[in-house]
Amino acid sequence: MPMFDEIKGFGVTFKRLFKKDLTIEYPDERRALEERFRGLPVLRTDPETQEAICVGCSMCERICPTQCISMEFTPGVGNGERDVVVYTLDAGRCMYCGLCAKACPVDAITMSNAFELSVTTREGLIYQKSQLAEIGATAREYFAQ
Repeated sequence: MPMFDEIKGFGVTFKRLFKKDLTIEYPDERRALEERFRGLPVLRTDPETQEAICVGCSMCERICPTQCISMEFTPGVGNGERDVVVYTLDAGRCMYCGLCAKACPVDAITMSNAFELSVTTREGLIYQKSQLAEIGATAREYFAQ
């Protein structure tokens, strides 16, 4: 029975021969992303002012296991508030776990559907507050109830 394995292999080939192809022509056709897909963490914006709604609590910075989020603050105008001056996300270090989005008390961070992040240099993977807010303007609320 040394040829039995080859005959089984040909059987599999003949079964697949008459079935519909599963190939998707990627740049032209795209698969639908799953509802809970975790892409790039982005900042959500206020629809009226188009400003990021981050309050500067730095919970995301503290909970991040890879320390890919860094923030700098200035004292705010109100009662003990802080204004976020610099908000930086290093997507090259991010492991897209979603802990930052889960820890944010005001839901300022959400996981987007952005996954086509290829660049030619590592510096291209470092996103600033304005870039994250621009992507986040169209993002949905990730941990919606």
